[in-house]
Amino acid sequence: MNEVSGIPGYRGYEYQIETTVWVALHIMLETESSGMIVVEPKSAEDAEIVLTADEATSTVVVDAGQTTRLILQFKTRSTGPWTKAAFSDVVGDGNRRPRKSRTGPAPRPRALEMLLQSSDTNYVLVTNAGLDSNIFGLSTTSLLDIGNTKIPSGILRLDRSTRSSALDGRIAILQSMTPELIAFRTRELLGRFGKVPHVSLDRCVTALKACIRDRLLGNQPSAFSIEELKKTLASQGGSPDNSSQDDSYSPPDDLARIQAVLAEHNVLLLVGPPGVGKSSLASHLANLHRHATLPYVVYQERISPGEIQRRLHERGPALFVISDPWGVSENEGRNPMAHELPNIIGHAGPDKRFLITSRNDVYDHANTATKLALKKFVVPFSVSNYGPDTLWRIAIHRFKDQQVALDMAQRFRSEILLRLKTPFELDLFSRLFCDISKENVEEWTEALDDHIWLNVQPWCATEDVMDLIATAGRAGSGQYARDILKNWTSNRPEYVAASWVLFESFETLAEAEFQNLLDAAGSVSSTAMRPHQFIQYLKDNGIAEDRDGQLIIHSFALTGMRDFLEPTEEVLLVIEKIVDHYVSKLSMANSIDAAGRAVRIIDTWEKGPARRTGGFVDAIAAIDQFLESRCLNSRDEEFLDAVFMSMWWKHSHNKFIQFVGSWGSDESHSSSYWTPPDLPPSVIEDVMSSGIAQCFLPLFVRDVMPNTSISYGHDEKKFVEFITQFEVDLTQAAHAALDLLYDRMYVDRGDGRSDDPFVGLNMKPLRALFTKISGKHYRDAPAPTRDCEL
Repeated sequence: MNEVSGIPGYRGYEYQIETTVWVALHIMLETESSGMIVVEPKSAEDAEIVLTADEATSTVVVDAGQTTRLILQFKTRSTGPWTKAAFSDVVGDGNRRPRKSRTGPAPRPRALEMLLQSSDTNYVLVTNAGLDSNIFGLSTTSLLDIGNTKIPSGILRLDRSTRSSALDGRIAILQSMTPELIAFRTRELLGRFGKVPHVSLDRCVTALKACIRDRLLGNQPSAFSIEELKKTLASQGGSPDNSSQDDSYSPPDDLARIQAVLAEHNVLLLVGPPGVGKSSLASHLANLHRHATLPYVVYQERISPGEIQRRLHERGPALFVISDPWGVSENEGRNPMAHELPNIIGHAGPDKRFLITSRNDVYDHANTATKLALKKFVVPFSVSNYGPDTLWRIAIHRFKDQQVALDMAQRFRSEILLRLKTPFELDLFSRLFCDISKENVEEWTEALDDHIWLNVQPWCATEDVMDLIATAGRAGSGQYARDILKNWTSNRPEYVAASWVLFESFETLAEAEFQNLLDAAGSVSSTAMRPHQFIQYLKDNGIAEDRDGQLIIHSFALTGMRDFLEPTEEVLLVIEKIVDHYVSKLSMANSIDAAGRAVRIIDTWEKGPARRTGGFVDAIAAIDQFLESRCLNSRDEEFLDAVFMSMWWKHSHNKFIQFVGSWGSDESHSSSYWTPPDLPPSVIEDVMSSGIAQCFLPLFVRDVMPNTSISYGHDEKKFVEFITQFEVDLTQAAHAALDLLYDRMYVDRGDGRSDDPFVGLNMKPLRALFTKISGKHYRDAPAPTRDCEL
């Protein structure tokens, strides 16, 4: 039996899939010639596309004249250039092929037969090989504009040869499309038109190939539409709709200046009062980055500095949006992200940018060292960044198709702009006005017109619009949220408490996650809860807003929710249930994120107006156990994440976690420096006798001290005395940490790391520790190069 390798056939199959992906991107996104391709249609060819031809220019467009059918075939060839005979075997001779048996199905027509039958059909063979001289006249550089190709003599059968002129300009070969070229063009189109970030390109190609493979295997209908293409791209972070501009958003008048700061420093910190549009501007800037020529992947992160550290090592442009790292109110305590920000932004560059927002009253409580590190990136942001016309556009942006409402609002313009100062209030007014029926607005208009002859101001003639203005104005105090929540009677205490603690802790949540958490919390409620209806109620009344696929509840509304908090036993059980939901995920993927969320909720609740001590006993024990295991058994970013979280975890009952927490900065000071803690003797004895200190301290010295913005050199003598009392040999760890810092500070690797102001923060305490335990001196900094050596 003759055996033939399956590799060529498999390569041809993969080539067909890869080329179909490129064709789909080229046809549906780049040229926008069609909204669908049909994979493996009922013909001898591999793909079929319906196009629309522009008769005037002989180019293919989507919305013009007659329909043209383009048939593509993808074939690999490894035995040299295509010859006339080989090409003829593929496209046929123009005649119908005979049945193989009397009862068998009729063979599918090949290319030339279909072209002779249908004058609106074109054909292109896409191949990796070249062409020999006999058929070079069929060569094309475009799928859609074949040009003046002519079919060579001898391919059509003699009885059909008189019709060869009917095939001119309708049959062609796109040659030398190697797999490497196909892959290059595919990735280019994904970036340029699909706006898929660099880091997601490989995953996106894999996802698209899976779509095509399913169709070739018959697992999916053969049609592949632009809707499914865009859905696949979006699932990988793409933005194929080219919607970089949001028509409903009115940016501040000095947007160009703000963008220039971000472009110059690659870090931007927007600081301003609540309600002025910091989050909306951050969302707008993020959208612009998604649609840049080289699209950025946008990461939203507020809890875990380690997660950002991991993302920094990925290739390709990335924008990190860090919303309110110091919290959305003064209720927030200190956290790892806020303390590690100076160290994190030291990695900023043209392809790794940071966009941070913060309330000015909350940022005022950040420590002095952090403020000093962020000073040149701060852009104060307030209502003064908007001109009157821009503020007015915010007030009426929902009235595009409501001329009656627009005319009415215009008559109250002066009062609206006088009484509503912030974009938040103006946007809420717009929402409230749009909810008024057209009939009511028309009645208000008639009432005003009836009073024109009295020569009175509009607001003296009707109080209806003034009531809307007053309602929107109360939003700034939280009164609006309180008024709205009064009308929700079912499970109000549980819902308000759950919503407040979640959005106070995280600022944003995916709607599905929010609903899941309310479902979990409802299992301890005495009455049935309706989370979906409650979320819709918040959205309908402007308390919750969908922004970039995430729900956000503004700090104004959170203020109103806080006033409704009722620390009943049932409400406390609801909060514990939410914490338990995250604790249950500590053994799953992204468990550090789940731990961080549980920690954040406990901290927020314990510091809030419904303060209670002694709760969350089981959850605290599980978090302690998780953090201890991570601190002792993980490495790299996972280790740093666990250590940083332990440093700011103030509710621990675990002696080891309390020991790790002792290495955090002193919260009683305004600077990020460490002072010797007053650890109970039982904690010191326990970590020494158990051998835990021997496991942890070398990792702490080697991995944490070179990678934190906490200074251990404020009093290096006390630092050395404190750490050496645990009798752990830290010689190698201190040397390794010093080597890393020395390399960053004095070795030019072209990565800009030496510009990090915190890179040498702990050089002195590490040198002192190394000298104390080894009796040796670490090498000095290199001397400046003399002029004569340049």
